[in-house]
Amino acid sequence: MTTEEVERLVRSLDREMFLDLSNLDRVEVQLAYSRDDNFTGVKLYGDFSQALVHRLAFDKMQKAVHLLKQQSLPYRFLIYDALRPWRLQKVMFSYVENTPQEPYVAHPQKGSLHNYGLALDLTLIDEHGNP
Repeated sequence: MTTEEVERLVRSLDREMFLDLSNLDRVEVQLAYSRDDNFTGVKLYGDFSQALVHRLAFDKMQKAVHLLKQQSLPYRFLIYDALRPWRLQKVMFSYVENTPQEPYVAHPQKGSLHNYGLALDLTLIDEHGNP
């Protein structure tokens, strides 16, 4: 999928239902599938860099950020993946189909919570950016 195709898809989303996590304090975004050092070896998202999620997931992430701040911990969240277009779910699955890694990628017929903007791949990073 080209960057333009991903951006066109994003523009078609209901912007009241899907929100960008990169606007939150203490959140960094480095989408793994916007780089070629992921398990597919290609930039599936092109240069797209927004971490979009469903409003329900956004609200939960806001709460997590608030809890992190409350405890005065020096950590930030690093987002690797968020809303994933269904079309790219099919592409990702094609890389693992009939391999030992197949159980780790949702079958496109069933889909993934990522396809609904309800899942995040993330970690915590310290003040130096180390996971």
